[in-house]
Amino acid sequence: MMLFIDLMAASEGSQLAEQLGLDPKVFWEIVSVSSGHSWAQQTWYPVPGVVDSAAANRNYDATFRADLAHKDISLALDAGEKTGVRLEAAQLAHRRFEQLIGEGYADKDCTLIVKYTSPDGGAPGWDGTGTAGTESSSETTGDAAPAETRKA
Repeated sequence: MMLFIDLMAASEGSQLAEQLGLDPKVFWEIVSVSSGHSWAQQTWYPVPGVVDSAAANRNYDATFRADLAHKDISLALDAGEKTGVRLEAAQLAHRRFEQLIGEGYADKDCTLIVKYTSPDGGAPGWDGTGTAGTESSSETTGDAAPAETRKA
């Protein structure tokens, strides 16, 4: 759960920096030595040419699939519901993964959620294609509860 919230922050920060005309590598270096530093920012930064391990360098071919991220964050939300803990940031991340899956990108990398922060709906390094899976998220992840039944 925390990883995917960090990933959303890296996505938003990278896109804001781009829209402000900042050099992506310089911005990444500044973030790397400041309070924005995180594993997601260091390993999965969603801008091509900045971090070698980023899926953005490979058209968002999965290193960690969106449907698996959805499953993991669903488990955290279930635990939050059972314990009464409000997980609002996790709910937002969950919705982003539901969007990706709903658009047919369950098999793309989870970092493709960066497209929801971009003014044009695109993602740096993504050609807009992907293979749309034919299975639903509950079939591919083993998640017993359909997304519609989950509290928002």
